[in-house]
Amino acid sequence: MDHQYTVSLQNIIKEFSLDVLACGEIAATTEVSVSDISRPGLQLAGYYDYFDPKRIQVLGLNEITYLKELDPAEKINRLKEFFSKKPVAVVVARKMELSVDFVDIAAEHNVPLLQTAEETSAFSAALISYLKVLGFEKNKSKYPDVQIDAFRRYVSSHKA
Repeated sequence: MDHQYTVSLQNIIKEFSLDVLACGEIAATTEVSVSDISRPGLQLAGYYDYFDPKRIQVLGLNEITYLKELDPAEKINRLKEFFSKKPVAVVVARKMELSVDFVDIAAEHNVPLLQTAEETSAFSAALISYLKVLGFEKNKSKYPDVQIDAFRRYVSSHKA
């Protein structure tokens, strides 16, 4: 369940040592308001029911490999459709190599494009935990301190 709070995307970039590939100036003023993330494989295949642009989108080996296997024109169309939905940010895991088109399309749609060397699952788990900790801390009256401490320990143990 998402809780009402925000965290600066700039803080996430700093906390996770993310590389900024596009729209760093937008990232500096962007606020993330949900504690869940998405792996947008279905969206890249064209299915957008239930897509939540407030979630950080994390692309890993599956998503990037899928895009690389598409016809170049189809890949560009899929990327334009995906970025036109204005996700709050897109993070590519594993420092996977991206085409110039990919970066340009993100910039064209004013969507912060970020990158991490972390494996997709490890990064996703750490990011969700980080966002949940911040949500718990900002809503302390609703959550026992023991839950907050458990999330802090988890995040600390999974930092790069």
